[in-house]
Amino acid sequence: MAYSVQAFADSSTSVFTDERYPLGTIRYETETEVESADASLVGPRVLVFIKAGVAISANELVEKNASATSYVGKPSAASAGTHPFSLLGVALVDIPLNSFGFVVKQGECAVKSAGVAAGNLVGSSGAAAGTVIPSVANADATTDTRAESVGIALTATSGGLSDVYINIP
Repeated sequence: MAYSVQAFADSSTSVFTDERYPLGTIRYETETEVESADASLVGPRVLVFIKAGVAISANELVEKNASATSYVGKPSAASAGTHPFSLLGVALVDIPLNSFGFVVKQGECAVKSAGVAAGNLVGSSGAAAGTVIPSVANADATTDTRAESVGIALTATSGGLSDVYINIP
């Protein structure tokens, strides 16, 4: 498979009313770009270009709007256990309905969270849409949510946010 490098004239936090890049376009941010945007974060990250099928707020965990729409997103459901393959990433900024922008697919970012401690594995939340909660290790396979984990918390929930290393397939 051949890969090409694309130069982006726009910031990763830009929002568009037109499909500026093909849906699913992958963008790589260097450590310098990440740290200049948020000094509490380190390392490079990978983003993906999506369309908002429902309005998305900054720092929300984003899932596919429907199973047949790979790169059309909405805030993750307010129910625990959304499988990582159904997720797209974490929004860096607000993306209004039918607008386009990048979400973080891999790397450090701030995510809406509830009850998270540093070091927790995190997954989609039953607390509120677009939010992560700690994954649960449990001997009962029906209540063990580690398989739905999408990252590891770097900081505890503070002001409704945690810094998380996200890794969404």
